[in-house]
Amino acid sequence: MNGSSSNTYADNKGVSCCPAPEYQYYEQSDIDKIIETYRNRVDVDKYAHVATLKEIEDNDFNLNIPRYVDTFEAEPPIDIDGVNRQLKQDNAEIADLEAKINEQLRILGVEV
Repeated sequence: MNGSSSNTYADNKGVSCCPAPEYQYYEQSDIDKIIETYRNRVDVDKYAHVATLKEIEDNDFNLNIPRYVDTFEAEPPIDIDGVNRQLKQDNAEIADLEAKINEQLRILGVEV
């Protein structure tokens, strides 16, 4: 804890951490952000949260960071009409290519 505060600080350091083959390392900018956020003891959306003792107690003293720092990113909406148009176009192209292949097979004397 920082000073005499009764709040607990949690951050989601893994979000900005750079993955490496067998270990993780932090860029200096990541370290600076962690230190600045901790010193200022402020909530930063999707990065850090200052939890009260009551909040921790309400979570059965579970200090799992995802309980306090929500990193959920909503998926962008899917253009269903666009997907259907592309699917129809792909199916038409497949049918055209199959017709050309079948014609070539007929020319070669292969029964289709």
